[in-house]
Amino acid sequence: MSITTKEHLLFLALGSFLIQYQEFKNKNSIIFLFLTLLLFIINFILTSNQSSSLELQDNFLNIIINILNNRELYLVSIKNCLFTDKNLFLIFPFILIFFQYGFFNFIKKYFIYLIYMAVPILYPVLMYHEMGQNFFRVFNQGFFIFILLSLVFLAKNIKNELTKYILFFSPICFMIDYFYIFINIKQHGFYDYFINVRYNFFSGFYIFNILFLIVLCLNNKFLKKFSL
Repeated sequence: MSITTKEHLLFLALGSFLIQYQEFKNKNSIIFLFLTLLLFIINFILTSNQSSSLELQDNFLNIIINILNNRELYLVSIKNCLFTDKNLFLIFPFILIFFQYGFFNFIKKYFIYLIYMAVPILYPVLMYHEMGQNFFRVFNQGFFIFILLSLVFLAKNIKNELTKYILFFSPICFMIDYFYIFINIKQHGFYDYFINVRYNFFSGFYIFNILFLIVLCLNNKFLKKFSL
């Protein structure tokens, strides 16, 4: 996994120590976690001192402070990402957290993976003003982890056979989108699809969301939870 995730390698490394501590209660895991984090900070400082870039030469603490002080900029990024550029449907599957009984307790068991998932999901949304064409490349790394956990949960809690078939075939809808990307493999075609084409036509992403909603509605537990 580390090979395919590149800039999020640090979070996987730290997460592995947390998982080890959770499973075996070995205090050395926490020590190694902080040592790894310390090595990262030292490496960052030494690298920035050797860099000609003024941004990298800033004090590490100052960079953290600047990030925390840019709250208004992050709000603008969220607005532009979700509403101006019509990416609101990206968060549609997350309604499962609020409207599916028992999902919150299920997902708490995977909190380490949720920490990792939150990085590629929240970072491109909050830093949308700087992401450019990298937005979907980063966002999807966390998005599909959540989709996988959602499908696993629903598969365990659905008794209706028809609903199970709908759930099983729903991820195939994404193939529509990626087939289009395959035949338009150039970067501008990839980016243009996610930004423009998929919102002008009935994409696989929309079909998946519709099937996802149907599964939620057909689930017996969902109907019992919200029946009058």
